[in-house]
Amino acid sequence: MLADETGGRAFFPYRIDDLAQSFADIGTELRSQYSLAYVPTNRDPDGKFRTIKIKSTRSGLNVRARKGYFAPRPPKPAGQ
Repeated sequence: MLADETGGRAFFPYRIDDLAQSFADIGTELRSQYSLAYVPTNRDPDGKFRTIKIKSTRSGLNVRARKGYFAPRPPKPAGQ
């Protein structure tokens, strides 16, 4: 599922009555998001997939993040 691959979450309100709870859940998540950044030790532009894993030292937290990223591809030689 796309939501799993990107670190997101999917909502499936089956009835119109479920929409209010889905929107409340989305609002709660938007108010409790954090954005992290880092510089990888492997900076080779090889286009390979690099896995990442985020752990919290605090218990009881639910960390959702994508599984990794693709490194930049090597530049093409001029004239190609």
